[in-house]
Amino acid sequence: MLFSDSIIVYAYSLVTNPTQLFIVRALHAIGGSLTFPAIIAFVGDIKTNSLGRSFALYWMGVGSSIAIGSMISGTITSMLGFKAVFQVLSIIMVIGLFLSFFIPETLTKSSKPKKIFIEMKKSMGWLLSSYVSIYALYYAFGIITGILSLTLMDVLGIVKEEAVKITGFYIGFSTIISIALFYLFGAITDKKGLRIPAIVGFISLMLSQIILAFNLAWNYLLLSSIALGIAMSAILTLSTVVASSISQSSRGTSIGFQQMMNILGVATAAPISGLILETIGPQMPYLIGALVQVLALIIVLLILRNYVKPTNQTI
Repeated sequence: MLFSDSIIVYAYSLVTNPTQLFIVRALHAIGGSLTFPAIIAFVGDIKTNSLGRSFALYWMGVGSSIAIGSMISGTITSMLGFKAVFQVLSIIMVIGLFLSFFIPETLTKSSKPKKIFIEMKKSMGWLLSSYVSIYALYYAFGIITGILSLTLMDVLGIVKEEAVKITGFYIGFSTIISIALFYLFGAITDKKGLRIPAIVGFISLMLSQIILAFNLAWNYLLLSSIALGIAMSAILTLSTVVASSISQSSRGTSIGFQQMMNILGVATAAPISGLILETIGPQMPYLIGALVQVLALIIVLLILRNYVKPTNQTI
């Protein structure tokens, strides 16, 4: 899939109209939906006794690549234009494809789809804590990416370009905070279990949304961004560990469901929050987002108390 992804990413540099962009983006989404479950399942295959710290390192790598990519892409764009960004990224993905040939195959025996889904059904009570967690987190992301810049323009009266810059800084700063804390929550997950990351993560996410509802001054935006970063590190670690706590033959499918839920979170939050912003006002989308986090925390804690994790994995 890295080969096809490299071609698709290069195709972004050839796009000339919205229809072409839609087609390329759809193809890119298909490629990503196949690549991410494989990568995350591989991490779970090679590290079964310290999943928290293993996935913390994985997400630290993801976060670092986002931060580095953002900085480099800005420089490339200013020097060579937007097309060059996608062309360089395509080359990097070809290099990744070459390196992937040195990764050992960890799945020694494949299972029939029926057997996989039977196991998924048996473990669904436990796995729901992962899917609810990732949906709630990406619901918050959907609100931020969907309406934060619009809210800044509406409430503060600033121009679109300035609002976009502030939103970009907000997301970037929260990513940096999450990188610094991933390993901490990975270690907590391995040593103390999943409840502490769940409580800290969802309370932080709820506070992040509440702050955005009531105050958009710079110092409060920083506090909200920090809270979001804490939530990202706790909830991403929690969700990925749970989704991987299933047999090797079903792990890829479980991760696939997890990735589907994060897309669903963004896909539902962005239009819903936009509609609420237009019809009710700038506070309500964030307050509803905070309510989603409270409900998610209650559901996840109930699941962790009432369901037993699959016996083939340790957390």
